[in-house]
Amino acid sequence: MDREILAVDSEFNQVLQSDTCRLYQLQSHTCSQGHPLNRFTWGNKKSLVDAMGSGINLREEILEMYMRNYHGGAMRLVIIGGEPLDILEGWTMELFSKVKTGPLLDIGPKTDIPFWKPGKLYKLEAVRDLHSLFLSWTLPCLHKEYMKKPEDYLAHLLGHEGKGSLLYFLKAKGWASSLSAGVGSGGSQRSSYAYIFEMSICLTDSGLKNVCRLSHVYDSVHILDGRNFISFFWSASF
Repeated sequence: MDREILAVDSEFNQVLQSDTCRLYQLQSHTCSQGHPLNRFTWGNKKSLVDAMGSGINLREEILEMYMRNYHGGAMRLVIIGGEPLDILEGWTMELFSKVKTGPLLDIGPKTDIPFWKPGKLYKLEAVRDLHSLFLSWTLPCLHKEYMKKPEDYLAHLLGHEGKGSLLYFLKAKGWASSLSAGVGSGGSQRSSYAYIFEMSICLTDSGLKNVCRLSHVYDSVHILDGRNFISFFWSASF
C-alpha cells in the first residue's frame, strides 16, 4: 500500500495551493455533522497512515468497497455508434461481458440531514492575489430532470452579463469585475442528495469593503421568483 499512499499524497500536495480545492474542502468541513460530505474528502499520507494506526486495514477496506460497488448492478451503459448493430453488439460483449453481475443499488439519498445551516459567512485567506465572494445554495437532486436542465436556466439568468444584469449593476458600482454562476460538474455538486448551485463574484477592493452590502445578489434571485422567465428565455433563445 505504500506506493498507493504516496500517490494519494502527491495528488493532495498538487492541489494544496489551489483556491478552488481549498474552498471545496471548506464546504465539506462546514457541512452539517453526520452528513456524508462532512469529512476530509481528499485524503493524504497523514490521514491514511493515521487510519492504519487506529487498526483499519486499508487494503481490505478498499477491496470490500470495490466488491460492493463495482458491478453491473451499479452501472449503466449506453452505446452510440455508426456501425451496424451486430458489430456494436460484438464490441460491447468483447469489452463488457466480463463485468460481474450484482444487485441493483439504491442510489437515492440516505440522509435527511441538510448540507449546511443557511445564513453562514466564512472568510478564507486566498493563495492568489484576489478577492472573491462565493455563494452556495442547495437545490433538490435534478438527476431525473436532465432533459430540462433547470439549473442551466438559472445559470444563464443569474450569470448574464448584459445591460440590466446583476454583473452590469455591480460593475457600475465599481464592486466587481466578473461573475459566474451554475452547478459544478463534480460529484459533490451533482449528488443524489442535492445539487449545489454556486455563484462566484470577483470583487474589486471597493467590492471587498462593501461585501456586506451585496444583498443585490438576493434581489436578483427574488426577481426570478414567481415570474415566467423560462418562457421568456426560451423565446429569446429560439
